Amino acid sequence: MTTAKATLVTIPTLTTERLVMRPLRSSDVPGFVAIWSDPEFTRYIGGRCDPDSVWHAMAGNIGCWALSGVGPWAVVERASGDLVGRAGLWTEPGWPGIEAVWFIRRDRWGRGYAREAGTAAISWVFAERPELAEVISVILPENTASVRVAERLGMTCARLQHLHGEQHAVYATGRAAWYDRLAGAVPRGLAELPAAAAAVLSGASAVPGAPGVRTAPAGPGAAGRPEGPSAPAVRGVPAVPSTPAVPVHSPS
Repeated sequence: MTTAKATLVTIPTLTTERLVMRPLRSSDVPGFVAIWSDPEFTRYIGGRCDPDSVWHAMAGNIGCWALSGVGPWAVVERASGDLVGRAGLWTEPGWPGIEAVWFIRRDRWGRGYAREAGTAAISWVFAERPELAEVISVILPENTASVRVAERLGMTCARLQHLHGEQHAVYATGRAAWYDRLAGAVPRGLAELPAAAAAVLSGASAVPGAPGVRTAPAGPGAAGRPEGPSAPAVRGVPAVPSTPAVPVHSPS
């Protein structure tokens, strides 16, 4: 008989100008059921909307964190405290790379939330993984709304690839191109980043011209209203509280 040694994986909370990206909770099931019940929302992404299926999808998202060290967050609108979707990162065996993903509920479309969440997720993973050369997004070519989000994030179509039974466009942004894009201005999505991102963006790493960003540790807060010590502001963005991160144990 053998036993697997548990590895502690920390799921941070990222706070942007208008959003809180926090770990998924069991209490999110009804909110995701409502979001995934909209056929226009699921037109290109699919997914079942019954509570059991939603719970299992959420478990898979948390499992992605445990198995790979990256994964999706629940996205909460700070102004209202409402759950407005899921966004973050994804990878799996045979996947073409670490993917930035965004699933924002339909009544919040057109507000730039997908781009804001995508900016935070991509910045976080580049800072946490200095060896990572690129971040991708896998999009059905007919999903023009997601294509526009990818392009606004500075991604370009790198290749076509057959995945999950369909032909997808693989959009990508490289590390140097991403930091070139951030140089000189901090866009929405960077109100708060982890310490590793601060080191990268303050010039502690070899990223020429990258702007300095002051940060505080990230962690989960109550729906859109985190508690804890205040984080310093970033280029005119008001200080945002932060709380301890949530640990996930995974076999190694």
